[in-house]
Parts: sequence; structure tokens; C-alpha cells
Amino acid sequence: MEETVYNRHALPLLLLALLTLWLRIPTIGAHLPFFDREDEAHHFNRTVRMVQSGDFNPHYFHKPSLHFYLRMPVVAASFLWSVREGHLKKVREVQTKDRYGIGGYAFTASHSGIVKWNRAFSVLLLLGTVGLVYFLGLAIGLPPFFAFGSAALFSLSPNAFLYSTQIGVDIVVTFFAVATVLVGALSLRTLTPSEEEPTTDEQRRTGRLLAGCALLAGLTVSTKYNALPIALVPLVAALLSQRDLLRNLTRILLLIPLGFFLGSPYILAEIPLFLDHLAYEIWHYGVAGHVGHQAEPGLEQAIFYLRWLFGEGLGVGGAVLALAGVFLLGITPEEHPSAGRRRVLLLLFPVLFVLLMISQRANFTRNMLVVVPFFALSAGVALSALWNVKPFRFQGLLTLVLFIGALSSVAIPTLSLRAALNDKTDSRLMIRKHLAGNPSHAVCDGRLWLTDQMTRELGCREVDLRKSTPFSLALSGAEEVVAPSLLDPLFSDSPFFEKKDEIAGEASRQRIILNPALTVWRYTSLSAPGSDAQWIKKIASDEIPLTELSPEEAPLCEEEGAEGHCWITSRFHRIRNLRSTPVSLTFQSPWKTQEITVFVSGGSSTPPQAIPFSTQSNSAFQYEIGPKDEIFIALAFTRSPSQAQLSSDPRYLGVRFTENS
Repeated sequence: MEETVYNRHALPLLLLALLTLWLRIPTIGAHLPFFDREDEAHHFNRTVRMVQSGDFNPHYFHKPSLHFYLRMPVVAASFLWSVREGHLKKVREVQTKDRYGIGGYAFTASHSGIVKWNRAFSVLLLLGTVGLVYFLGLAIGLPPFFAFGSAALFSLSPNAFLYSTQIGVDIVVTFFAVATVLVGALSLRTLTPSEEEPTTDEQRRTGRLLAGCALLAGLTVSTKYNALPIALVPLVAALLSQRDLLRNLTRILLLIPLGFFLGSPYILAEIPLFLDHLAYEIWHYGVAGHVGHQAEPGLEQAIFYLRWLFGEGLGVGGAVLALAGVFLLGITPEEHPSAGRRRVLLLLFPVLFVLLMISQRANFTRNMLVVVPFFALSAGVALSALWNVKPFRFQGLLTLVLFIGALSSVAIPTLSLRAALNDKTDSRLMIRKHLAGNPSHAVCDGRLWLTDQMTRELGCREVDLRKSTPFSLALSGAEEVVAPSLLDPLFSDSPFFEKKDEIAGEASRQRIILNPALTVWRYTSLSAPGSDAQWIKKIASDEIPLTELSPEEAPLCEEEGAEGHCWITSRFHRIRNLRSTPVSLTFQSPWKTQEITVFVSGGSSTPPQAIPFSTQSNSAFQYEIGPKDEIFIALAFTRSPSQAQLSSDPRYLGVRFTENS
């Protein structure tokens, strides 16, 4: 790489960029508006909140802060773009909280465009990382073809595909880790053979590169704590350089923490919180583990990660070459001293990182993205070594076959993942087709994680169905209920609702809700055959709101006396006449198609009966309640004037009634 003319590398870099972008751009919007990974939702919402509040202190140190700072400008730019597109006016309109979400976070994006911008930023970082891998391959002495093959192997890796379009720390730490090793390798490339004295310019250049390597190492750790082994890269590079050692080591020991605190400055302002959060991460990874993502430290964990390498990491072909390359890097002498030293740097971080992960109890394959570029380069080393074997008649053909096999072992599963992502849909996007639509009053389970905009468009209000009963939903005026099919037993035996439709999806319980199987339930009118006031009274008379007409001369509804009338805000209502004389009431509804059914419970002289009445807007219905009698009012629906955009009144209103003078 000493005499590199960068124009020579324009074509391979262009091909790598086209491959990387072709694979990922169509998947940037995958699953939206629903987040399919918990960490992505957390990181996105926290970054947006920092922009909304203008507070650069994240008050959160389970992860270092550099990741948030890098994404804040992306959030700001995407917000302004969204304003230009007419999607929102104020940054606080971006929804980051959901009372039904895990930890109160929103797991559905209220503005998908802002998420796409942030995912595109992840792809941009991946694009930069692929280029860095190519140049790192050249720096360790690989011919351009094999450096290109290593970079392509990394780009095609299923692990890189899965996590490079996510809003998370893994692609960020991978970018900085590869950049750190590359700059460290470049600091060694200027060295002359040991018997020659380096020039002053060479010494200065080496010092500057080592300083840059140290600063990048600090920034890498400021992205993810478990990247700490990267701090040894500039130290070992300085030791290998054997030039101006004391000054370089002193500079490195100062610049590594400087880089860390540049990326996470508020750690210094909140040391107790930082220590608590860091202690939790140490305990989480090393002691407690994570249900569904854990193995015993040592051999069991090593086997887990070996399987990962042969599968999601680099596939069988790539993994075999990578392990062969690691072996060759350890035993193959190099003609030029600096080339051998650069290869030491290539192995240093990934080996230490893998050993660190093997010593933990928790295992998340997303953590391993940071070592995929280095294993891809070691695969390139193995291919290059095979190409140079002499005498060996068919080494060229064998090398080409192994190269194609390695790329195929990652390309095939990655293309399958890409197709699956593009084909995925979600049952929640089909709710609209199964509801009557406005102005019907639908209830949707809050744990479907719909955004406010979605509930408005559906004419749907959110309720925690696990804490509700069919009767309480009927009482609240629900005409249709959208519920996970897991709750079918709750509604199946209820006389208030009947199954209207089903939406296919995932029927099992999920922590992160994705494509849930849904059932749409329709309210069964109380006036159906076999229903009467005695029946409703027997079921839940205590839950039905009651208005008592007291003997004293007082307003019917003291809390709403200023309106001059009483509102019935539930589907069922009781009115009891405590007076010894009849009371005449007038009922009116603001809704054009309201239906009122009066069930007389039977008092001193009146037998049970049902009196139906259909209204037109503002038309009146009069009814006289006998002395000491009680009536049940059943309405077809209650609706919100604010939801119907008639006024700002948020209540769900059915009819109003007044006493006739």
C-alpha cells in the first residue's frame, strides 16, 4: 500500500458501494411503522427526546453517549425534512412515549420518515466501514483483489445485513474499531527496516498517526463499553514502532481517555449514575445473563460463538477461511517488518474481544458485528496465501472456487433475509379494512402499540383489554373491539359481543409485538331477542351509572348544572325517581342516528317493557317516570365531539336529558 494510487481503487470501491446499497436501501423501511427490536426503539426514542428537550445530558449511561450525539443532527435534519413534506410542525409532535409500551417507550414510529433517515445513517456508516475494510486489507499487504473480496464478504455477511440498517450502537462501534486499527496499521507502514534510521518526517508522521489511533480508540469505547480491548491497539502499535517510545506512549495514554470523554462528557457530571449503570451492565453480561440469550462462560459460550461464525457470521465457507487465516497470520513471516507488525494489530482486537465475550454469560449476536470485518480480512489472508503457494498447479482455480464458495455461503442467506424483509407485513396495517370506520366507536387494545395518528384514523380509542371486561366495554359504548386472538376466550362467552372478523398473524405471546393475530368483535344490541331490563340489572346493575331524582328541589346534575341538562355518557344508564309524583323528562341527542331504548324495570304499577326510539339530530323524546320507579336507558352508541371534530369536548356523549317543568 506504500505506493497506492487511489484512482486505482475507484472501481472496486464503487462496486462495493453499489453492492452494499443495493442490499440495504430497499430494507430501510422494513416493518415500519413498527419497531421489531427493543434496543432500536429505545435508542431512537432517547435520541429524539434529547433533541426535543435540548438537553445534551442523556441521564443514561447503560451505553456511552457518542452514539446519541452522532444521531442527534440526523434527527434534527429529518425533522426539518418532515416539516417541508407537511408531516408535522413541531419537533415535540414526534411520539416517543406509550403508556402501554415496554418501559413506557413507543414501539411504533409516529413519523416513519425520521426513522428511515436514522437507518440510512447506519447504512452510511456501514458503507464507510466497507471502504475502511478494503484499505485495511491493502495496509496488511493483501493484493487489491483479495482486499476487495474481504470487504465484499463483510458487506454480504448476514450479521452485517441484520444490524447495519438498525438504529443502534453496533454499526457505530464497528466503524470506529476498524478505523482505529487502520490508522494504527498506517502508523507502522511508514517505518523503514530496523537497520535504517527513520527520518524526522517519518517520526512525526508516525506520532500523528498514533495520536489519531489513540483518539479513535477512545471514541470507540465511548460508543460501547465492551469495546475496551481496542485501547490496546494504539499502545501495541507504539511498542511495535520502537520509535520515540516514551513520548508516544504518554500521548496515547492521555488521548484514549480524552476521546472517551469527548464522546461521553456528561459521565464526568454524573459519576454515581454512570457507575450504577456500568455496574448493571457488568452484572447483566457477566453474572445474571439474559433469558433466551445466555450460555455458561467458557467452553459452552465458545461453542455458541463458533456456531455463530459458521452461520450468521460468515457462513461455512467464510468461517473456514477466516480460521485458516487467523492461523496463517500467527505463523507466516513477512519480508518487511512493518507488514508483520500490521498483521499483529489486525488480530489483536478481535481475539481479545472474542475472549471477552466468551467469558460473559449473556450472548447477543449483534455484539459480534464488530469482529466480522476482521474475520473477513483473515479469510482474505487465507485466500491470498493459497494463491501464492508454489509449486501448486491448480492453486489459481482452487482459490477462485473457495472465493466464490465463501461469498455464496453469505450471499444466499443474506438475499433470503432481504426478500423476507421486503415481503413482511403486519396485521395492524389491515385493521382499517375490518372496521366500519368513522364515526363508529371502536376500541383497540392498547398493547397493539398504535400511534395517536393511527387511532385517530381508525376512529379507535385505546384500552388495556387485559384489565377490561366485555360488559365494561359495552358500557363505555364500544361498537367494535380489536383484540389479540389470545383474548378470544374473554369475548367468546360474552352476550355483549359477537365475532365479526379475524386477521391472521402470530397467535403466540410476544414481548415485542409483531404481526399479531387479531379478532374484531362487534357489539350485540341490547334490544336483541331475549334481552330485558331485569337481565341487564342482574348482570351488572352496580356498574351502571345512576341518576337519582331526589325529592328536594335541586339540579338533576349538580356537576354539570351550568349546562342546564344532564349528559348520559355511557351506553347504559339508570334513572331512579325517588319522588312520590311522576317526573317527565325530555331526551335529546347531538347525533343524527342515535337510538334510545327505555327499559322500565317495573315499579309499583308499571310492568317491564322496552320502548325504542330513534332520533334525528336535536329531535326530542319525552318519557314520564312513575313515582318510585326506575328506568334503564340503552343507547346505540356514545361518541366524542372532539374526535368527530365538532368541538374540543373530549367526553364520550350519548344523549342529554332535562326535567320538564
